[in-house]
Amino acid sequence: QSTANRHPQQQQKMKPPSKIQALVLSAITLLLIINFPLPTTAASKLVESICKEVFGSSSSISTCVKSIEFDPRSSSATNFHDLAKFALEAAITNATDSQNYINEMAKRNSTEPIKKCASLYEQVISSFKNALIELDAGHDLADYYCLIASDYSNECETLLARSQIEVLSISSRNNIIKFYSYFSAATIVKLH
Repeated sequence: QSTANRHPQQQQKMKPPSKIQALVLSAITLLLIINFPLPTTAASKLVESICKEVFGSSSSISTCVKSIEFDPRSSSATNFHDLAKFALEAAITNATDSQNYINEMAKRNSTEPIKKCASLYEQVISSFKNALIELDAGHDLADYYCLIASDYSNECETLLARSQIEVLSISSRNNIIKFYSYFSAATIVKLH
C-alpha cells in the first residue's frame, strides 16, 4: 500500500480559514502588538525624557509622546539639538496654520480680541523663528524665545477671557502653542 492510500486526509487541500478563525487570529495578533511593542528608538527615548520632564503625570507623558511622534519626522532625531529643531519647525508650521485660521475667523467675526489674537500670532511665529535661529547659531537665547511665544498665546487667551468671548478653537490652538513652547524650551535647555 502506498503512503497516499494510508493517509487520505493528507491528500485533501487545506481549507481557507473561516471568518471566525480569521477574526480570532487578527485579535490575537493585535493583542500581541499591543502587549509586546516594538523596541523603542533613540528618538522615542529622547522624546519621552523631555515629556517626563515637562509633564510629570503619566497620562500627560503619553499624550506628549504621541503628539510629537505623530509626525514621522520626529523619528530622525538622534540628539537633543535635532529634536529641538524638529519641535521648533513643527511649532512654526502650527502657529502659521493657527494664524491663518484666526485671520479667517476675524474676517467673519471682527471683534477686537479676535483681531488682536491674529496679530499676536505674528509674534508667536516670530518668536519661534528667532528660537530656531538662536538654536542653529548655538546661542543661549533659544529657550527664552520659546517661552516668549507661550506668553503671546497666553495674552491671546487673556484677551478672550476678559471680553467674555469663548472660542474653543482658538483656546485649543493657544494650548498647542504652549505645548510646543514648553517642549522646545525643555529640549533646548538640555543643550546647555
